Amino acid sequence: MTDTLQISKFLHGGDYNPEQWIDNSEIINRDFTLFKQSKINTFTIGIFSWAKIEPKEGVYDFEWLYNIFDRVEQQNGNIILATPSALHWNHIRLS
Repeated sequence: MTDTLQISKFLHGGDYNPEQWIDNSEIINRDFTLFKQSKINTFTIGIFSWAKIEPKEGVYDFEWLYNIFDRVEQQNGNIILATPSALHWNHIRLS
């Protein structure tokens, strides 16, 4: 088997759901300070983010997600991009 990811370190981290605090940079900054102190190097992102990524049908906002990706990269972290849960507007439309 070939290691296509070529990861030579132990992955330490977990789920990170910044979308609930994305408008509060103080909380995001504190998160990343704590991540660094804890030597967290892997972040699963996007689990509950569909409503933030597509707030209205056909309207997408990836800017906040790109900003989080940049923050993870600044700490030499790894990102595991999750498949987001169902979106709110679609649930209402199908009800």
